[in-house]
Amino acid sequence: MAKKISREEQARIEAGVTDISRRNAILFSLLFLLLISAVLVLHLLLSPGSFCISFSGKAVKEVLKSLEERLNETSPVRYFTQIPLQKFLLNVLHTGNEKVIAGKDGWLFYPEDVQYLAEPGFMRSSVQWKRHQTGAEPDPLPAMICFNEELKQRGIRLIIVPVPVKASLYSDKLGAEERSLQNKDFPLFLQKLRENGIGFCDLFSDFCKMRNEGKQVFLKTDTHWTPEAMDFSAQKISIMLERGNVSPRFAQPFSVENTGDTALLLKIPTAKEKVLLTPCDTVPDPSSDVLILGDSFVNIYSMRTMNWGVRSGFAEHLSAYIGRPVDVLARNDGGDYVSRMLLASELGKGRDRLSGKKAVLWLFSARKLVSGDWKIIPLKLGKSRPSGFYSVKKCETVSGTVLSVSAVPRPGTTTYGDHVMTILLGDVGPCGEKLLIHTESMLNHQWTPAADLRSGEHAVFEVSPWREDQSNPLAGKNRSFLPDTELLLQEACYGKLKR
Repeated sequence: MAKKISREEQARIEAGVTDISRRNAILFSLLFLLLISAVLVLHLLLSPGSFCISFSGKAVKEVLKSLEERLNETSPVRYFTQIPLQKFLLNVLHTGNEKVIAGKDGWLFYPEDVQYLAEPGFMRSSVQWKRHQTGAEPDPLPAMICFNEELKQRGIRLIIVPVPVKASLYSDKLGAEERSLQNKDFPLFLQKLRENGIGFCDLFSDFCKMRNEGKQVFLKTDTHWTPEAMDFSAQKISIMLERGNVSPRFAQPFSVENTGDTALLLKIPTAKEKVLLTPCDTVPDPSSDVLILGDSFVNIYSMRTMNWGVRSGFAEHLSAYIGRPVDVLARNDGGDYVSRMLLASELGKGRDRLSGKKAVLWLFSARKLVSGDWKIIPLKLGKSRPSGFYSVKKCETVSGTVLSVSAVPRPGTTTYGDHVMTILLGDVGPCGEKLLIHTESMLNHQWTPAADLRSGEHAVFEVSPWREDQSNPLAGKNRSFLPDTELLLQEACYGKLKR
């Protein structure tokens, strides 16, 4: 007598078996091959240059992966299908994509901002344990306490400025009943800062009041604050800095139109936003007694490459309200870790960026409290010493072997359309020295040829000295570094790939 099997066992058996005739199997296989071949043929006819590949110094697996990524980003077939589909999703179904959440009345949101509200509480041990498994340090307090103590030893005051996320102020545009919401642990976070004697500026209640008064706090299709909200923040912080009796001086206002960073991630034509800016003629000064560590909230309206105007951002407005220039170390998407790392790097090279400072403003997007990396970075003043690295004093052409490259984001996966990568070049000059190079790896959401470089390749660069301040238009862009922290103590240069 045959053993009777249960329904569950029968389902498991049938789930792994599909009955299909030989004729239909051959037919469907041919149709599939025909479909993918047609896509490749069409791509070859419309964009033949994208198939040009080089095997020099690369494994076949790396070459094929690079080709696949390039086809994915430049395929004309994708262009002709993605745009109509995304327009239908946005205009008819009011849906964004994996990088954009579409809200009411045309408002667009970055998913990480919404995650900040949805997270059960970034101070919870269970939440931090999960993030710790990714290699990041999830708890911001130890890093802030350590940073504050190191600054206090030098008589410098620290002020933490967590900029509220857009979703916090416009949660009703996402379907929430309330107009403003916060992460559950944000009040606890402020309480811990207060208990540890760390100064902070809480902008959330002020921004809520601004919105209730009918003022727009955030750009509709961008992740950043409006000029009005930025200006208010600069005024409030200037009072904390005891600015004295200063009458701010601004130049003639001007208007700027631009497509928001969130709208760009939709990869479809969208309406531009218009803002009115009030510029200030002061420029950042490393000898200032105030240092700003920040991210794109500092750079917007200041950095030309962000396309929202120049000399009209947070640093310039703060300078106007306190009546003197400020020093700035701000990197897009780097308020939590990179800005501190750059400060530590400057100190390690023997350049005391904290000399004469009375206050350090640490400004970052509040979403980094949920998704940032809060590793402790010691501040140690080093001495200039021979490094064995090639020194770039003027514009020149160098060649060498690529030893390592930093990570480069895939186009469309970040709100920032530009990116700067770091390359370690070997066999440079007659003595075969090493050279650290910063170069553009992504422009306007498109990879540059430098993004394809791999270890072992021969490369030629046109190089020039690199300045780590606002006078360098690339210094504030989103940037990746090599994992070897010792390289942070070496002088880097700017390089443009020649071949």
